[in-house]
Amino acid sequence: MISVLVATHNGAPTLPLTLEAFCALDIPDSGVEFIVVDNASTDDTAEILESYKKRLPLKILYEPTPGKTHALNQGLAAVAGELVLFSDDDVIPDRNWLTAYMAAADAHADTDIFAGQVRHYWQKKPPKWLERLAAEGKSYGGTHIDRPHGPIEAHAVKGANFMVRAHVFQNHKFREDVGYGAGGQMVAGDETDFVRRLLDAGLKSWFVPEARVRHIVRPYQVRIWPVLQRYFRIGRGTEAVGAQTFPQDLPTLFGYPRYLCKILPPKALRACGHFLRFDPYSGMNILIEIAVTCGRAFQWRQTRRLHQSNARNLGT
Repeated sequence: MISVLVATHNGAPTLPLTLEAFCALDIPDSGVEFIVVDNASTDDTAEILESYKKRLPLKILYEPTPGKTHALNQGLAAVAGELVLFSDDDVIPDRNWLTAYMAAADAHADTDIFAGQVRHYWQKKPPKWLERLAAEGKSYGGTHIDRPHGPIEAHAVKGANFMVRAHVFQNHKFREDVGYGAGGQMVAGDETDFVRRLLDAGLKSWFVPEARVRHIVRPYQVRIWPVLQRYFRIGRGTEAVGAQTFPQDLPTLFGYPRYLCKILPPKALRACGHFLRFDPYSGMNILIEIAVTCGRAFQWRQTRRLHQSNARNLGT
């Protein structure tokens, strides 16, 4: 059986679309259960979930501690399936989503991690530059549109669409100090960190293009600033989980690595040049790189300050 696990926080704007898509799925012969963990929602999420209990094999849990990883770890304790499929409250899966994953799991018995395709469900027509970024897997949790079957790296596995064999969770869990809402912070990277640790432990991965979901992109997100905000959070997560870090002994300016003052302004000027030449795609690629670097620097500053504060407290 497949256990589909979703954490939701104030998901009312998109959750009905996701649950309706769940109702239309082809169900594998081994069965399916849906586990949705309400993570401290204050909107109509609870009522929406209750309204689907008669239409879906649905378990509803509640996790009061803010943080997606808190919710996922609670949900893992309730799964009954041999396969755990992770998704989000703002996706629309293809009808064959579950059966495609089941077929892949049967075909690759020595593999424990499976990832599927993530495309986009645009609620407002995107500009060409954003469509191109999306096709290349560079916006809103998407994968590369042409990625073939085969092993997949941790950074390319998307939290909205990946599956792990349940026995893996006997020894592995999600970190609860990172991720959306953890400690009141919007830091991305919790799923990437989790998959990276599994791969480092020697587990195998496989990409399943047929197992596709579409990520709902709302009208206000079809703009430059929300795209950059997302990559800023990705940068914070990259630094927080230690996937890529600045040395702790760097010279600083206002608490940030000082050398960034030399390398970021020229990049910003090059990005502006592309926009002035009516090439927003190239300009956005540079701005995305800047946003990730700024996110990393911000998280590095926060972590460094915390370490310094702890050192002072130990010295008193």
